[in-house]
Amino acid sequence: MIGTGEQGRDREGNKNPEVQRLSSPWDIVAINRDTLIIAIAGTHQIWALNLKNNRCFNFSGNGAEGNVNSKVSLKK
Repeated sequence: MIGTGEQGRDREGNKNPEVQRLSSPWDIVAINRDTLIIAIAGTHQIWALNLKNNRCFNFSGNGAEGNVNSKVSLKK
């Protein structure tokens, strides 16, 4: 089980999965036997669940919505 069922605001994690609150988990994929990747819609992050050490943590993203392509101009 991952999460408590209550929406969280934590952007770092590193808690036991049973007590880690998640912010709008959207999708999950197993990338190997030991790691699940979780798309978090609420904070625009990717989290991971390490099944070996039983920790759920932020894998990518700082929790702020942003446009990473803002330096690319579409105008000619």
